Amino acid sequence: MRLERKYVIRDWSLDQVKALVLNHPEGFFQAHPPRLVNNIYFDTPDRSSFFGNASGANLRNKYRLRWYGETWNWLENPVWELKTKDALIGKKHQEKLPDMFHQELLPLLAQWPLFQRLHLSPVLCNRYYRQYWLSFDQRFRLTLDAELFFGSYTQMFEAPALSLPSVVIAELKYKPDNEQFIDRVAQHWPFRLSRFSKFATGLAIINEKEVAI
Repeated sequence: MRLERKYVIRDWSLDQVKALVLNHPEGFFQAHPPRLVNNIYFDTPDRSSFFGNASGANLRNKYRLRWYGETWNWLENPVWELKTKDALIGKKHQEKLPDMFHQELLPLLAQWPLFQRLHLSPVLCNRYYRQYWLSFDQRFRLTLDAELFFGSYTQMFEAPALSLPSVVIAELKYKPDNEQFIDRVAQHWPFRLSRFSKFATGLAIINEKEVAI
């Protein structure tokens, strides 16, 4: 269980945000090499996950498959994730899957009781470049996401190509018992807390709807 605070940063380059992080008094350092994050999102026939995330409902679920790196048609070390969020508190259930091609994914998932019960199907793909930061005392983790791309899930298994330019998504993550120290980070952080869902935003983009961020 963790608390998550999200910030939508406009008109700042990733390098500018990185410089701010490096100069933060909490002594953030790079905790993991940057990498590409790839996702396939799933939803029910009535799009319950989309509407919950788009409306900012307090309790919402997100179903996705995630893997990392440059490859797209080949899923290397994929992980199934069920992410549940209640206000600022997030929980994540994960299950590792074997390496596979895209063509093998849906037949495998179709056998799962969860997919059969909820009739889940793939509705969105996205990928983005992520940096990982950790405060000196290791109380706070910070991710910076840039170069966001979105696309429909198709039988051609093409990488997403619709972009959301000039936006950096920062997310601060920490355990609930560290809430008492959050002001140490926030008072030196010039961005306002935001509500943003890559899933809901991506579906709006691929359906050519106006995106408000």
